[in-house]
Amino acid sequence: AAEALARQLAPLHMATGGDDDEPLLANLEFTDLLNLGDAASIEVSRTWRPRSQAERLRVPIGVGEDGSPVMLDLKEAAQEGMGPHGLCVGATGSGKSELLRTLVLGLAVTHTSETLNFVLADFKGGATFAGMA
Repeated sequence: AAEALARQLAPLHMATGGDDDEPLLANLEFTDLLNLGDAASIEVSRTWRPRSQAERLRVPIGVGEDGSPVMLDLKEAAQEGMGPHGLCVGATGSGKSELLRTLVLGLAVTHTSETLNFVLADFKGGATFAGMA
């Protein structure tokens, strides 16, 4: 099976970028990602509104090439979600901590503490979730 997979992958090569490639939006503010406006005037009554089954545990974590939100849906696959388990891997400086902060903050802003609780464990000395406790 491994040899068959290797033969299928052998003709594939990494794409090279052309001169017309534009970088993705690098400095998107969290409040813009969630369409919240000014962070100082966030209305919890609006962000903590009751959610439909489809919206529950669904949160934007970034934007795609076309500028549309990239959504992560933590519901079980049986509930049309992506599943509650995941793995975040990357080199130092690749954005793992930023992704985790965006995920936790996005879920906290959009789900009440009666609906969702967090246990934040950081094995890098507490830097990832500093200020979130």
